[in-house]
Amino acid sequence: MKKKVLCMSLAAMLLSQTGVMATQEHKHVWIDDIKNSDETTNRYYCECGEVRDEIIADIRNFVVSFDANGGYVETETVETYKNRIKRLPIPENTSDYQWDGWYTEPDGGEMVTEDCVYDSNTTLYAHWTVTGTYTLKFASYGGSYIRPITALYGETFDLTEYVPEKTGYIFKGWHTDSRTKDNRVEKYILN
Repeated sequence: MKKKVLCMSLAAMLLSQTGVMATQEHKHVWIDDIKNSDETTNRYYCECGEVRDEIIADIRNFVVSFDANGGYVETETVETYKNRIKRLPIPENTSDYQWDGWYTEPDGGEMVTEDCVYDSNTTLYAHWTVTGTYTLKFASYGGSYIRPITALYGETFDLTEYVPEKTGYIFKGWHTDSRTKDNRVEKYILN
């Protein structure tokens, strides 16, 4: 019985010492020391006073250009710092467009966030979604008035339903070029 109690007390003592040792271990929280970093080395420090240097191989400054892709952006270029940019500008467009974000290609491509790491000069492109309405006006050149069509972007209309009347004339159809009568259209998509 004494051996059993002795073993249990030794085990309890070992567990308590291990627990004490674990609580004394320090976990480093590294903070970027910008003042003491340079072009070749990033310096980090911890609250405990320990310092760590990290060699920089590919950290350089690059130029990121912003193409508003039909809109307007106040900041057209930004220089990276440690391969990143602090904030992406927000472009403007007419009220008929909603900005979807910055992308690597004018159409398609990958969406870019502020977490992006740049390794070369780059151009980013604004992507937009049309949210407004469009108005299609008819020029009947002396024929009866046809009321304009106002509809959402992307709607299709059968123009054969919109026929003006003019005494002594037969209507032959709508054209996108009034001078040459080229490009006759029967269906029209508002875009």
